[in-house]
Parts: sequence; structure tokens; C-alpha cells
Amino acid sequence: MVFQKLQDGGANWCNFSQSELFKTVLFSNSSKFILVHNHPSGNAKPSESDYEMTRKVLQVARLLALQFLDHIVIGDNQHTSIMSEMQ
Repeated sequence: MVFQKLQDGGANWCNFSQSELFKTVLFSNSSKFILVHNHPSGNAKPSESDYEMTRKVLQVARLLALQFLDHIVIGDNQHTSIMSEMQ
């Protein structure tokens, strides 16, 4: 199992690099991956940009025959599975 920190963000943003994500997944010989990020506000409700980014990552993962298992948002003592919300 590989844990890799991809990016630091600010209070309301994070510049996320999909190329770094997929490079990390592929170079670690992984076929499955999960994304996790926190909301400093403490609210674990995914933003519209969280959903948009999840859809884009899912699209690329499918092209590369990788299993994108989940994208989890963490807040104060709570979490939300974006993949569960999208289904």
C-alpha cells in the first residue's frame, strides 16, 4: 500500500495535478486507488469542484484501466464518499 501526498492547498483551494496522481499510481504498480482530502472549514460536504474533479479523474482512470475506488472528503469528525454520492 502506498500513501502519497500530492498537493498542499489553502483554505479555499488546491491546485491538483492529475498527471502527478496518475504518475504516482502507475509508478507504484497499483491498479486501484483512493483519493482523500480535507476541508479546513470542517464541513465534509463535497463542493461542486470536488464532484467535477472526481468525474475527470474517473474518466482518465477508465481509459488507463485503473480502478478509482473512492474520493473521500474529511471534515470535523465526519467524512463523505463522493463516489457513493454520485451513484
